[in-house]
Amino acid sequence: MIVDSLPFFGAIFGASDVEAIRSRATGMREAMVKESQAVYAAGAVRMTPMMVRTAGAPAAVVTRASAASDHRVVAQAMYDDMTTDLRQTIAKIKLPVTLLYPWDSVSGMTAASTDSFYHAQYAALQGMTFQRIDASRHFIMIDQFDVFAAAVDKFLAP
Repeated sequence: MIVDSLPFFGAIFGASDVEAIRSRATGMREAMVKESQAVYAAGAVRMTPMMVRTAGAPAAVVTRASAASDHRVVAQAMYDDMTTDLRQTIAKIKLPVTLLYPWDSVSGMTAASTDSFYHAQYAALQGMTFQRIDASRHFIMIDQFDVFAAAVDKFLAP
């Protein structure tokens, strides 16, 4: 089971391949490494509403965890994620795969265009099951806990 992840994260930024995103990824990494942990933590607080639709205690947990993350490690992880393209490699997977991915009406994308984007990213993986979870953002398990839990149970069922 894959939860809101892409085989090529650079596609979120409109990149067609690694070389198209490498310079931007390098710049983002360098900028993040140069900022202080306090500046990074403040940015994490601003980012939480983009990642979690649900307000209150669940969002606070995400905010605290994000703000406490070492900004240098996050910078390198973001770079590595942006510059790794597994879209063709995933064709080697022969096990059942289910992708849970979010959609929220304020995302700026229609549900149909969101579906198309995720399907295109996983085009090389045959027999994949796609499940869009509406009214959720990146942290599906917080925004739609019951729907998420049911999807996990279904995936794990014999």
